[in-house]
Amino acid sequence: MKTDALRPDHAAILEWVRPGCSVLDLGCGSGELLELLVKQRRARAQGVEIDEQAIYQCVARGLSVFHEDIDNGLTGYGEKSFDYVILNESLQQVRRLDDVLAAAGEAVWAAGPLNKGSNLCHGTGGNGYAFLKLYQRTGDANWLQRARAFAMHGIAQTEADAQEYGQMRYSLWTGDPGLAIYLWDCLRGRADFPTLDVFFGAPVA
Repeated sequence: MKTDALRPDHAAILEWVRPGCSVLDLGCGSGELLELLVKQRRARAQGVEIDEQAIYQCVARGLSVFHEDIDNGLTGYGEKSFDYVILNESLQQVRRLDDVLAAAGEAVWAAGPLNKGSNLCHGTGGNGYAFLKLYQRTGDANWLQRARAFAMHGIAQTEADAQEYGQMRYSLWTGDPGLAIYLWDCLRGRADFPTLDVFFGAPVA
């Protein structure tokens, strides 16, 4: 898949999203990213947008979009409705940020751990950091409990993979070191995601 001519954020999202998966794009705008996901990743894509003119542009692209204000919450989406929920350029525009973040966390919990593995990239550990971030922001112990539930599932995934392949995986993003970092943060109740939080955040105690 060629991503050289794409916007960097779109290229990164296309790399993350698995082919043939289901995607909900919150605040999808005119549908540029949504169209890329449909055409290049064969995604079953659904958009949510508040601006009527942007919705008309999405419809002209042949995209499925609902007219809804994400500040008022999302309705009509059951458990495991989507593999990915994207807030690419909309998060900084919402008025009730904490409500939207909590709803996103609930969506991650409803979807459950990913089947692909325990790693940070495309895996249970990476998704689990959403709960740690919410715990760090709100102090609500329920988010920490959910993060630790994902951690236990990640351990089981790692053990199953090691038994199947006869070895551990040693890269940070797609291997077991990433899960180890996630487990450590679950024990400490911290959310020091490798890269930005570690290298540019507050000093680690």
